[in-house]
Amino acid sequence: MTVSRIHIGLFIGVLGALVGLLLLIVPQKSFAQSAYSSAEIDMRPQYPAPGETVRVMLKTSGFSMHTSLITWTIDGEVAAQDYGLDRLEMTAGPVGTEHSIVVTIESQDGSVLRAASYHTVGAIDFVWEADTYTPPFFAGRPLHTKGAGVTVLAIPTLFKNDGTLYSPDELFYKWSFPAFDDDVRKHGRGLSALHVQDERSYGTHRFTVEISNSAGTVLAENTLNIPSSAPQVHFYADSPLMGVLYGSALPTKYMLTGDEIRLVAEPYYVSAENRVDPALEYEWKVGQDKLETAGSVVLRPEGVGAGTAPVSVKVWNSAHILQSGSAAMHIEYSGTDDTSNTETL
Repeated sequence: MTVSRIHIGLFIGVLGALVGLLLLIVPQKSFAQSAYSSAEIDMRPQYPAPGETVRVMLKTSGFSMHTSLITWTIDGEVAAQDYGLDRLEMTAGPVGTEHSIVVTIESQDGSVLRAASYHTVGAIDFVWEADTYTPPFFAGRPLHTKGAGVTVLAIPTLFKNDGTLYSPDELFYKWSFPAFDDDVRKHGRGLSALHVQDERSYGTHRFTVEISNSAGTVLAENTLNIPSSAPQVHFYADSPLMGVLYGSALPTKYMLTGDEIRLVAEPYYVSAENRVDPALEYEWKVGQDKLETAGSVVLRPEGVGAGTAPVSVKVWNSAHILQSGSAAMHIEYSGTDDTSNTETL
């Protein structure tokens, strides 16, 4: 009958649709995050420097990690596999190295979860300079002393997704510097340099910079510690023909070979333009006698006999009371029993 055929056809069609529906909802093993389980990878430090040891940790919810088989794949190779293995250590490669970290978690019921993290090793280098004085031809760095200003420059080597380098001017810098009475914070695009003046009398100066791109993604962070040094004072001979002999400071014991010596006291690492800066004050002594003079003095033996004359100088900065230094030496002489101040500059 026609009616029976129609009923049979409808039955077969409905049965086929049900079979198709059943095939669609059969559970299959998947690496996708489920509605009740999640996993993420945490790195410490978050922005590792080249060659730095990185501690990688797995964080999950909805999975029992101690009964799950966990496989760590680093840069395409299986690095470790074990039950409950929720952390490991790795070493960051050179600047520009692209690291991939993939963790696969398989529970006892066959459920599988995966987390991945990708990171390109970058670097932030620092160059810093203190606003302190050093003598001419000094090859070293002006050190930071109490009360002196200091300038820090961050030099980033950071990569975009296409492998090209970011220009320092297109990056955003967030600086933090714990000052004496406040926490100095400055930020802005292209702000790769920071200058601060800190009047603290002790401690190490700690600068932290966080660098991000225009999308707000943090790319790297680094910290610089600058110790606070003390001013130093060194003696130099001033030759009438050659000028101040900056090639070598005088030792603590010096044998006078001529008729006189012109001594120059050079204060290192003070906030001054030069050794005769109006803010610098000097106190010279020969033996117990104080000399009213500035940054240099001429000493000439007088009388008969040989001996030794102690010479000392104290220097302090009247504009920064925390900056002071001193030096002392002994001048040995023959054919004299005294030294006297004959000239000041």
